[in-house]
Amino acid sequence: MRLIRFFATSLLATLLASAASAQTFSGCGTLVQGVGCVLFQPDTGGQYLLSTNGGFGVGAHVYVTGVLDPSCFTICQQGNGCIDQNTIQPCAPGTAFCIPPVSAMACPCSNNGANGAGCANSQTGSVGALLTSSGATAPDSVVLTAQGLLPTALCVFLQGDAQISGGVVFGDGVRCTGGQLLRLAVKTASGGSASYPNFAGGDPSITARCAALGAPIPVHSDRYYQTYYRDPSPSFCSAPQGSTFNISNGQLVHWP
Repeated sequence: MRLIRFFATSLLATLLASAASAQTFSGCGTLVQGVGCVLFQPDTGGQYLLSTNGGFGVGAHVYVTGVLDPSCFTICQQGNGCIDQNTIQPCAPGTAFCIPPVSAMACPCSNNGANGAGCANSQTGSVGALLTSSGATAPDSVVLTAQGLLPTALCVFLQGDAQISGGVVFGDGVRCTGGQLLRLAVKTASGGSASYPNFAGGDPSITARCAALGAPIPVHSDRYYQTYYRDPSPSFCSAPQGSTFNISNGQLVHWP
């Protein structure tokens, strides 16, 4: 009886220790080949065994959520633990921010956008310019795409190394990108859309462009992106509230 009690107590202590060490995880990373297993390597560091890889193969950049258990036992011969009960899906390199009036101040002429975009522009039915990201951060193949611009608007892809809490009025929109500002590229929209970089057209990657501008991106750092563009309508959100340009929502990219 004492032996049974001992094993029961030991098992309970092990379970309690495991539960105490577990914590929720959510983030992007890459599936890498380990010694004996395929492991998930978060962009923030470490290597973990997943409950499921969801059919994704080595090299895939994915977004994972689950319960992180650093004390789990695996046969992988390496790593920092497990992520149990995980979900897995493709990972966009950036996350949206600076969405007026949800995560930033209201637009200057009550011209709030919709669907996660920036402030509405002078086009009939505009819901604002939407900036999205695609590709991967390592190696850098990130592409920023702005949609909902005026059909042939001149636009600038902007990068900052800090976020302005709440944002500031910027033309007919709201800018939350701050700190050291870099104009990565000037593009002309086609059909209301523009992207940077255009690798097929010879554009350098974002990290290469920053290095060429004398501001290389350090490892494990965040950068903030928005696209501002011409909207010359004199009657839409005119001065002093607005001006003759507008800006998209933002994308936050963590560079590993």
